[in-house]
Amino acid sequence: MHRRAIALPAVLVAISLIVGACGSATPALTDPTEILTRAVEALGKAKSLHIEATVDGTISLDLTGSGTASDLTLGGTTLDADVDIENGDIRMHLAVPAMLGLTADVVVVGEDSYTRTSFTGEKYKKGSAAASGVPVDTSNLAESLKMLEEWLKKPEIAPKKLDDAACGSSKGPR
Repeated sequence: MHRRAIALPAVLVAISLIVGACGSATPALTDPTEILTRAVEALGKAKSLHIEATVDGTISLDLTGSGTASDLTLGGTTLDADVDIENGDIRMHLAVPAMLGLTADVVVVGEDSYTRTSFTGEKYKKGSAAASGVPVDTSNLAESLKMLEEWLKKPEIAPKKLDDAACGSSKGPR
C-alpha cells in the first residue's frame, strides 16, 4: 500500500476535527459521527489551512523488519503544517521524539518536494511530490475526502466525543 494511503486517514481525521471544531458559531454538535461528517464537508470547501497537532498514545510498528511489531509511545509527537489546497503546496514539520528524536521538514511546491530529516542532515533533498511521503494528495482533494469518508464508515472505527478543548491559537497572525 502506498505511504500516502497508510497515513491519510489519521491526518485527514485530525484536519477534519480541527476544521469542524473551529468552523462555525452554530449550536454545538454532540454526535461524534455528525461532527466528523460536518468537518469533512467543511474541509471540502477550504482553500487553505494551518494544522497544529499533538499526538499521544501508542502505535504498533515493525521498525526492524523482523515481522514482529512493538509498541511505540507517541507522547510528544507534533505536527505543524500549512496547506495551500488550491495550489497543492505544503509546508510541514513533524517531530517524533520516541523515534530517536526524529524531526522532518517537507515542502511541496507543484510537482517538486524538498525533504530533510534529523537522520539525513541539514540539507534538503529534492524529489517528486508524489514520492514525498506527505499523506494527503492536495491535487485531488475530492478523492482524498472520499477515502476519508469510506474509512470513517468502517465498523471498527468508532468515534467518541471527548471533552471540548480550546480552539485556535493565541499566537495571532503569522
